[in-house]
Amino acid sequence: MTIHFKPLSKHVGVEVIGLDLSKACTAQEEEMLRSAFVEHDLLLVRQAGLSPEDQARFARIFGDIEIRNKSSDSDGITQHVSNTRKDGILGDGEILFHQDHLFYQHPLKALILYGLEIPASGSVTKFRSGSAVLAQLPPSLRRKLESVECLHLYNYAADYTKRQDLSKAPDSAPRAWQPLVWNNIDAKRKTLWLSPLNVVGYRGVTNEEGEALLQEVNSIADSSEETVYAHHWAPGDLLIWNNQMLHHARMPFNNAEPRTLRRTPIVSKASASEMSAEMSERIESIRKTRGFILPHHGLMAICDMPLLKAYDAFYTELALNKRALDEHDKELVWVMCLIATQEAIPIHHIRNLRRSGGSDLEVAELARIASVVWGATSFKFVANNFSNYLPDFDRKEEYWKLYSAASDGLSIGPRMASLTALAACVCQARWEEFGWHLENAYELNVPEPEIAEAISIPMFPGDAANYFYPACQIWRRLIRSGTLNASAAFKTWAYLPDHDPTAG
Repeated sequence: MTIHFKPLSKHVGVEVIGLDLSKACTAQEEEMLRSAFVEHDLLLVRQAGLSPEDQARFARIFGDIEIRNKSSDSDGITQHVSNTRKDGILGDGEILFHQDHLFYQHPLKALILYGLEIPASGSVTKFRSGSAVLAQLPPSLRRKLESVECLHLYNYAADYTKRQDLSKAPDSAPRAWQPLVWNNIDAKRKTLWLSPLNVVGYRGVTNEEGEALLQEVNSIADSSEETVYAHHWAPGDLLIWNNQMLHHARMPFNNAEPRTLRRTPIVSKASASEMSAEMSERIESIRKTRGFILPHHGLMAICDMPLLKAYDAFYTELALNKRALDEHDKELVWVMCLIATQEAIPIHHIRNLRRSGGSDLEVAELARIASVVWGATSFKFVANNFSNYLPDFDRKEEYWKLYSAASDGLSIGPRMASLTALAACVCQARWEEFGWHLENAYELNVPEPEIAEAISIPMFPGDAANYFYPACQIWRRLIRSGTLNASAAFKTWAYLPDHDPTAG
């Protein structure tokens, strides 16, 4: 008997008729099933008596089986969603619409659930088309969503029916940045990646804006019943659905009655087209965030996508997000780094500086300070080579005369002159001058966290060597020598044991 398909709802799912899963499918049947899965996102097969091996064989038509957070009782190919079994997971309670494992870099491609025990009073799982919901959103809202990423987190020790709390999650809790709008290359459709319970942060918008957007989108999605298929479970029902295209929710049921479903999670090995699309999307996201792309971003995208995501998250936290410096002062340091390293890609940071209230005069003042730091080699040359002829030449004194003349009366003020000079010293590895400017910063009572931020930014300009490490070592030595009157926290940092390279 040739298999055929019966629609289950307007946007979601078909029932597969004439398929016997107790034996291997033919190549033609497998192709028909994969095509139907891509088109309809959910397949229903009604067949009692299927074994775990039957279920696993069917699952492998669509991808590889991968059980994450595996229990000792797992057979490696299935799990049990159960309120009665000792090894049961996610046994009771209503679960709002979500997608599984968006908190991993690669969310599950698909999931299979097979009904073993179903409450006599009934049990319902709803499936909602993310692409159908997306199509109903106003165009302006859709455009806004496409530039937003969400940080998804899951604490396995927390209540899975409640909103995740980043402050209470251990460092080991899986987390990943995901686009709010995802493009399915195979189906040639975009969809919403929407799991509100797991979202703990946003990129592309502030957290307040992100929460408002998430609430607005979720409200529209919850009111769109035509995008939903509600499955009323019966023993022997097998459902496989596209986890990346559909949101699913478990409705309340009578927990006094047994409910056990056999679960198989499925992942996919990225094809060349999928990898290319993921690379393009990731790099385009970086371009939107920074305004430019550098060669090493593409290299990491090709070789190690997790590294690129981690690098971008680190860059965002360290260089873009609010820390000790406000946006204007941070951009002053950034522009100084570009001048000091002679990096010719200033558009993004010049624009940010102007947007935050900065002026062209301030950029000229930064160039003045950078020229002093750059010219420090002249004082060093004279001190090292002309000492027999100029015994009274004081390199530090002469340098400081020039710096004082250049920084006197600047609109950016002594504090920012000091911070930007420190950043320039790090960019150019002017270590003695760096120590002098640290002393000056302490004399000016510049807050230590501001100093730390200013000297960390030079890690990122593309033409800068990473001199953050030696800068930190010099700072620590000056604290330990008593030259700097550091705070208690920074003294603790300064007296941490030094690394011994001979210790291995």
